[in-house]
Amino acid sequence: MSRRLHKKEAIALFSSAKELAQALGISKAAVSQWPDGPIPDNHDLRIRYELRPERFRPVEDARTAAKHNGKEQRGL
Repeated sequence: MSRRLHKKEAIALFSSAKELAQALGISKAAVSQWPDGPIPDNHDLRIRYELRPERFRPVEDARTAAKHNGKEQRGL
């Protein structure tokens, strides 16, 4: 896995600490207790693979998916 998300990055993905906490099913107070650096692994993984996977998909995978979706839409 690449480096873990930092607190500010995780909050930015959800627009606010409150929204991040709600998405993770934890309290806003729990988010505020995280250090300013990397967030806990379990929350990092959940954001990357469950809540916001489109933000972390490798570039090549995104291109392949776009090509595949285009062929399906044209009936090829």
